[in-house]
Amino acid sequence: MNSRFIHLSGIVQGVGFRPFVSRLAAELHILGYVRNTPAGVEIVAQGEPATTDDFTRRLVKDAPANAHIAEISVMANTESTTYKAFEILASVADDKTRYKYTGAVFVPTDLAICKDCSAELADPKNRRHEYPFINCTNCGPRYTIIENLPYDRASTTMKVFEMCPECAEEYKNPATSRFHAQPNACADCGAHLYINTTNGRLQDIEAVKYIAGLIDSGEIVAVRGVGGYHLICDAYNDSAVLKLRQLKLRPTKPFAVMCDDLSMLNASSEVLAAVSSPQAPIVIFDWQNAPISQHINPTSSQVGVMGAYSPIHKLILKYTTHKCIVATSGNRHDEPICYEPNDAERRLAHFTPHFLHHNRDIKTRIDDSVARFTAGELRIIRRGRGYAPFPVSIAHKSKYNIIFGAGAHLKNTIAISKGKYAFVSQHIGNLDNADTDDFYMETYIQMTRLLNCTPELAVCDLNESYFSSKFCERHASPIMRVQHHHAHLFAAMAEHNITGDVLGVIFDGAGLGSDGAIWGGEFFALTDGQLKRDRHLEYVPQPAMNTAAIYPARMAQSYLMSAGVWEQDYWGAKMGLTAEIVQLNGALINNNKTVRTSSAGRLFESVGAMVLGINKNEYEGQAAVALEAIAGTDNNVYKYGLPSRELAITPIIRQVAEDIKSGVVANVISARFHNTIATMITDNVLDMAKTYNIKRVVLAGGAFQNCRLLEQTAKLLTARSIECIIPRLIPINDGGISLGQVFYANIAPSIAL
Repeated sequence: MNSRFIHLSGIVQGVGFRPFVSRLAAELHILGYVRNTPAGVEIVAQGEPATTDDFTRRLVKDAPANAHIAEISVMANTESTTYKAFEILASVADDKTRYKYTGAVFVPTDLAICKDCSAELADPKNRRHEYPFINCTNCGPRYTIIENLPYDRASTTMKVFEMCPECAEEYKNPATSRFHAQPNACADCGAHLYINTTNGRLQDIEAVKYIAGLIDSGEIVAVRGVGGYHLICDAYNDSAVLKLRQLKLRPTKPFAVMCDDLSMLNASSEVLAAVSSPQAPIVIFDWQNAPISQHINPTSSQVGVMGAYSPIHKLILKYTTHKCIVATSGNRHDEPICYEPNDAERRLAHFTPHFLHHNRDIKTRIDDSVARFTAGELRIIRRGRGYAPFPVSIAHKSKYNIIFGAGAHLKNTIAISKGKYAFVSQHIGNLDNADTDDFYMETYIQMTRLLNCTPELAVCDLNESYFSSKFCERHASPIMRVQHHHAHLFAAMAEHNITGDVLGVIFDGAGLGSDGAIWGGEFFALTDGQLKRDRHLEYVPQPAMNTAAIYPARMAQSYLMSAGVWEQDYWGAKMGLTAEIVQLNGALINNNKTVRTSSAGRLFESVGAMVLGINKNEYEGQAAVALEAIAGTDNNVYKYGLPSRELAITPIIRQVAEDIKSGVVANVISARFHNTIATMITDNVLDMAKTYNIKRVVLAGGAFQNCRLLEQTAKLLTARSIECIIPRLIPINDGGISLGQVFYANIAPSIAL
């Protein structure tokens, strides 16, 4: 009889791993036990040597689809106990385990409703027919309901619901899909939906039908889902969509929609696969001839679509006339998503009096993830449900084992590295108000609790005025500061497990540079352990500090003045600049009362303002997004300078201005501008590649969310045998900064920075 001790770490809790081990042991006549530990899953396996070998191999080979085994350790079991069966034992704390494990348990992410549960939900003969909280070991809430690890029902918000005899029997029966499914419940013993109406309270399916009727009648409703509230209306109803736009103070920023019948999407197979995946992100794609309201995205045919990933949403769509709804985050402008009933009714009363609540508590609020296919890959734009807080495996060379990355000021996430794993949080948002700052603290507390750690080092931005930097100063010691665009570079390196020589092109909005200027169009070389800012876009004055990011026309005035082609009457009228603003900008620029910036984000926004006459960004980068959206098929390139330390932009601005005044159509100008920047990047990367003998380059930063720019640049570089390293699972924008910070700190001992 062979007896071995096995430990696995990774996503091995909350995905049906123990039931899988139990069934595999029964199949192979293995004796022993399996149980959760704070570091993963512990197994004792006794059987014939060949059988235990097969058992160990199949633990990895046949693991549940949603599991992720990061590490497995196998050792001889020297205890004298002879087991008579194979059991699932109660979870244990660290001090109760036989060995001290170095691995980490990964917090399981929330999973979309699976096909089996969807079928049961729709089956009138099934006892969970139309039960809004149906789930099994393969689907349902995880991260949002976990209070602590190991992952057991008593450590989740489901602990208040005692399973009825039928659910308890399923939970204990290895033959069922709900064997040790921690959120398991039914209408007799689980959570309930409810809505308070003038005629009293309605529950579950009656509440769903009532909400569906309100949606059909053109009303806006608030619905509590997996990670918080959605504001929902009929995606076909122009009046309802326009009303939501008015109330959200969102004239043009696209809304996301949700549908259950994916055949209506007119989308590629890769888009359909992403929408229907267990992660179920919002996927942005070009939905040509979409039957929904044109006001969903008034500026283009790009629409963000998600599937009905929870039973609540599936039931709502079942009872609405149109099978597509707007489902946007339930929050006020720049505030975090609402997730508690009383708070939602207070904050969202401006939008609607209709609230569909439920009584399954949400421990951790989380927004929907957003992704799009760019340069041949699905790339995450906003990291949320389904992806957070899944870690990145990184090189660990620091003397500190637990490192906290405080993240950026905008699109904030936080990260905690624990040894060789870096856990990146869900999207927190822009740290401009007290409510989001509270959410930041809430997320920090929850992540340190789940990871059972206290950071030994905190890493933040050079900009000491950021909330995230101040948070580190108040709550952590020691502190390391990392330049914003260095963090972008290191985030991409971390995801792709790169520690050696690499070039970097970081095109971004803004980050304080080591010289006091605002950087954002940067070319780096990491070679022989040295990180160098090799070149950058031309510095131009940025008037009115951060206001320039809100009013791109003001920044455009600075570019035009620097290029020597500013004409107040023409450009003031075209971009909606008043005489007072023009005079103020001019005085600031002429009297050197500005900061200098090399920002690619400000450049693209300024050209957008020039071409399209946009004075103010409704949302971050709107003028740049609008410029990309109109880009045509013209292949011409504006003249630009040779590779150099400071890349001249003003000659390009002069040619754009000349085309505009000459009446060249906007989509041609946009195409030429994108062509020019992509070609200029390529020429400079090739020049650096020759200098440093490096044939790979990181492309990162918020400006590379521009698909046209990213795809053209990657295509040109790849054709010249340059390998392009582009973030995929971590946002290319500031949502990746926290990962870059912790990775920088992890490998800093080996790099002269």
